[in-house]
Parts: sequence; C-alpha cells; structure tokens
Amino acid sequence: EAKYSAEYLRAEFNAKQLKEAGLSATQLKNAGFAAPGLKEAGFDVTQLKEAGFSAAQLGKRDCGFTLNQLRAAGFELPQLREVAGVDVRELKKIGGFSAGELKAAGFSAQELYSAAFDPEEYNEEAGFSAKELKDAGFHVQMVHFAGFDLKQLIEAGFNTKELLSVGHSAQKLKNTGRSAQVLYEAGYKVSDLTNTDFTLFELVQAGCDSQELTKYGHKFKDISDIQERIKQRAVESIMGSCLSFHFDDIRITPLAVRIKAWGILKEKASSPSPLTDEEERDIIGAHEEVE
Repeated sequence: EAKYSAEYLRAEFNAKQLKEAGLSATQLKNAGFAAPGLKEAGFDVTQLKEAGFSAAQLGKRDCGFTLNQLRAAGFELPQLREVAGVDVRELKKIGGFSAGELKAAGFSAQELYSAAFDPEEYNEEAGFSAKELKDAGFHVQMVHFAGFDLKQLIEAGFNTKELLSVGHSAQKLKNTGRSAQVLYEAGYKVSDLTNTDFTLFELVQAGCDSQELTKYGHKFKDISDIQERIKQRAVESIMGSCLSFHFDDIRITPLAVRIKAWGILKEKASSPSPLTDEEERDIIGAHEEVE
C-alpha cells in the first residue's frame, strides 16, 4: 500500500482482490472504497463498523445490513436512529428498545404513539408527562394506566367526563372544586353523588332526579321545598333585574327578555293563581339568559 496510491489500487484491483491480498476494511476505506463494495468483497458488518463506517452508511437501504445485524455489531440507538427507513416500530420490535430509551434518543411522544408500547412504559420515570402524552393524542385510559394520578390528569387538560371513564370517584373530583352540577352533567349517577359530602341543596340544584334522590334516604318533602326555594330565588332575582330598568332603556335583547319576565310577574301580582310551569320556565330562562 505504501508503494501504490489509492487511485492506482482502485483502478487496477477490485475490493475482493485487495481483501484477498491482505488489506483490511480500514485500509480499503481509506483508499476510497465504499461500504457496499466492501460488503460484496466479503467484509462483515463488524469489520466495516471498525473501519469507521456509520450505521447510516451500512443500513439496509444503502448497504444491505439489517437492524439486527447493526445492533449486534455494537451500534447504539442514537446511531441506529440515523439509518434510512428505520422507524420507532422497527426499533421497538426488532431492536428491542423501550419507550423510555427511544424518548431519550430524541423521539417525540407523538412518534412513539404509533409503536403501541404497553401503557406502563409511557411513565413519568421514562421521562414522559401526562400533558405531553395527551397532546400527542394518547387516550385518557393510556395516560391513566401509565401511572399518572388525578392531579396530573387534570393539569394535562382531561375533562370531567374523561376522568369519570378511568374510575375517579365523585368525591375526589368534588375535592378538586367541581360542582355537583358539573359532575352530574359529565355522567356521574345520583348514586355516585349521594356518596359524597354534597348537600341535598347542591344535588337538587344540579338537577338530580327527585325519585332517584328518595332512593338514597332523602325525603320527598325536603326535595320539594328546595326546588321551591330555587324557583323563588330565580323569580326574586329576575324581578330585581327587571325593576331596575325603564322602558326607554330597552336597546338590547337581554333588556327585552327582562321586560318580558317583568310583564309576566306584573300580571300575576294581581292574580291569586300561581305561576304556570310555562311561565316559571320563561322567567327562569330569562334569568339564565341575562346571567
């Protein structure tokens, strides 16, 4: 080799002849021979790695070595990641890498989603956060089974209905500041809500079914009394709103709604008959619209 230039060797001999003459993969690489030609000459993946070829140069698309062969030769994950055509699913299935190892190598949670690891692998110890997983499209069940607690799921942005789906109790969610109405509308049953420290007033105000409430020890009279109090509060509130405006001030819809409710109440003020259900709904609906 000392007597002949690299150009002369490449021009006069092929890689196989030079290998048979005793030249190493390193010498032939230094002489300008590419990895595919050296592989064809009979050098194995370990010899080519030792000669200084990268995993990307030796990969299946460029040189024909498989991911298993590259890994057996001692290439590490950051190097294997650079191989053309290799994705996270192959690295998981053939390379045997964990979700945590792949994340540490620079793969995002979104890229790892397609690899379908067991939920437990997407845990906090592996470097994931609940929000990161949610933003990547992970369902609440997967994030929950990865070991993240209620506080972390809430901080990640999962809603009450999603938290219900993974079994968090009504009491736990009440302790986070959620009202009975929010929980009831999210799908918690009356039986769930009665096992909390919500008051009967809160349960009635949430819209819980009266018959259902009586099944759990609440008296129908107490429920009816609360319903009347809620209606009376709505009526008093709308009356206060209506009477604070003059007809000349009507310029926007909410004011017109107030006047409509005020008209109903004015008529009833001189009538012994109680408000009809429809009139009550109009007044309460007007109040909610204004609010």
